[in-house]
Amino acid sequence: LKSNITCIRQQPEDGSPLVGYCFLNLLQVLKLMPEKEMVKVADFYFVELKPILIRNREATEIILDAFGALGTNQTQQLLVERVLLSDKPDKNLIVRLMTHVAGMEQPPVKEMISAMEDICFRSELFPESLFVGDLHNRVLLALGSVVHKLSKSGDHEKAREITDRVHSLLGLHDPWLYRQKRETQTKKEKIEYDRYRAVLLETLGNARMDDSFDYIISHINATNSPWIKRAGVHALRKYEHHMAADVLLTTA
Repeated sequence: LKSNITCIRQQPEDGSPLVGYCFLNLLQVLKLMPEKEMVKVADFYFVELKPILIRNREATEIILDAFGALGTNQTQQLLVERVLLSDKPDKNLIVRLMTHVAGMEQPPVKEMISAMEDICFRSELFPESLFVGDLHNRVLLALGSVVHKLSKSGDHEKAREITDRVHSLLGLHDPWLYRQKRETQTKKEKIEYDRYRAVLLETLGNARMDDSFDYIISHINATNSPWIKRAGVHALRKYEHHMAADVLLTTA
């Protein structure tokens, strides 16, 4: 295990064929491990190993990537327990994990989805420091991709449940209310307002649920912020039906 991690760490930053070779070897080693040994690996790299040294952090990131690439029920459960629900959550590891979640063919395990929902919709359960930066937005965007996977796999009820929560955060665009709010916002508040709604629209775009169509369309409005409108157009491009195409043609 350690020799393959060291092999990956020691390759030049601009890449090397050895990275892929050693990573595949690492995956083979992990696949052959009994479940109890996998728990020990997770405990060591995600809990015990302190990320003070660069080599320690790199080793932890490599193991996270390996667990994410394996994508078994056990590795996903361990990532939930040791990374997402850690007593001392690491923002960088969570963001890295989200890239693996977004790249999965199938929906992640229920516990992963539940933890992501909590980060997105019940932030009071986590330390405030976790939400400094764009972690919340990154998890939201990944959750949108999870909704699409749920829908494709036939779990339409769960997909709609998550989407409805995003709808409630976004709301339908009301030109009059928007103007009223805009008049009282500071420059910083306007930027934060626009950014958050852009992320919500992109999340719905990732989800690609028909129930979201009217919400997205309402924000592609001449009275709205150009940033929000642009995000709505981008979200709509992920839909594959004639109604979306018609709207895109009229806003082009």
